[in-house]
Amino acid sequence: MSARSRPWASWPRTHSFWWRRTAPALGRGLAPIEAARAAAHRRARPVLMTTVAGIAALVPLALGIGSRATLLQPLAIAVIGGFTTSAPLLLAVLPALLAGSSEGD
Repeated sequence: MSARSRPWASWPRTHSFWWRRTAPALGRGLAPIEAARAAAHRRARPVLMTTVAGIAALVPLALGIGSRATLLQPLAIAVIGGFTTSAPLLLAVLPALLAGSSEGD
């Protein structure tokens, strides 16, 4: 199989779990956008559960509840911001970028 017939071969391998989820589907002949959508759907529950659990654990600290909470309050706010931006990026933007990168090949 040439690289031209395997457009996913140029995808960055740094996104390992996306690669492991999309490569077999692409090998079976599934369109890149469908393979990326299936990978995102399969990973949605674990990513969202981790995000919600992390945010729920940090909300009291971010609100300044408890003794000495003011010291760690900025850290909690920053981590909550990271959680809320990384989950949509991981589940929506990354699959779209990966699927779009192979569309032009």
